Amino acid sequence: MFSQNLVRLLVFLASFITICQSMCDQRPYGGKMMCCTGKDAQCFVKMENNRTPGRTNAICYCDSHCKFTDDCCQDYDKIQKLCQGAIDCEVSEWGDWGNCSSSCGSGVMNRRRKITQMPSNGGKTCPILLQTRGCNTNNVCKDNYESALILPTTYRRQPLGEFMFENILPVEKSSELTEKQRISPTYSYCVHYRMSYKRSSCENTWADSFISSVPVCAECQSRVMNDGRCRGEGSIGVKTRWKALGLSQCQGDWIRLGPIIPNCTCDENGFSNFVFV
Repeated sequence: MFSQNLVRLLVFLASFITICQSMCDQRPYGGKMMCCTGKDAQCFVKMENNRTPGRTNAICYCDSHCKFTDDCCQDYDKIQKLCQGAIDCEVSEWGDWGNCSSSCGSGVMNRRRKITQMPSNGGKTCPILLQTRGCNTNNVCKDNYESALILPTTYRRQPLGEFMFENILPVEKSSELTEKQRISPTYSYCVHYRMSYKRSSCENTWADSFISSVPVCAECQSRVMNDGRCRGEGSIGVKTRWKALGLSQCQGDWIRLGPIIPNCTCDENGFSNFVFV
């Protein structure tokens, strides 16, 4: 039994070596790699004959014409890449860093480079073309880091007119607009936050709707803007403070999640909705 297994192993090894030697790349066996263009009858290697195992009188071709006659060696495509010479990807130098995404507080900036030579024939692929890094400018926007004063959206005023908040009360529903309201249209945008801290003094008040697991939408109306922004709206990714107007010591921290959303009012499902005042 042992001798039979040994014979089978030797036959397998002989067949394997014969097949390997039939490939176009003969370098592992002391030969050369065959790179032949056109139709070249001398550019061939011997193959094992399928009809007569152990005999190598069959041949396969390594010239480029074998693609038409369908008698190329097994590794023809791989060898052609080596024959033609691999061309690696080439890129330009990095460009300048762009502007910081935030004028106040933490932001990001990018720089790019371009492909100047595409890879071919198995050459190296292209490296990354975009780099990003953090930035924190020295321009401190004082208003952004002051505490934001907020109220529930039930205190939102009519979409037209000018109002003050000295004696603030929930908005009255009225279909009639004064002449002053008609000629003084207002607008608003939204800012999203994640609440990170709330004082215990906010319990059992309207500020109970501040929950760490629920995102916050704060609406900035034009009547309370200063230079087009609301007081204390903060910068993206920066922790700032909020205060509940009219509730003594009810305050906390939140983190702004993204850019302003123009032409927006905070009436979003799944959010705690408020207005800046």
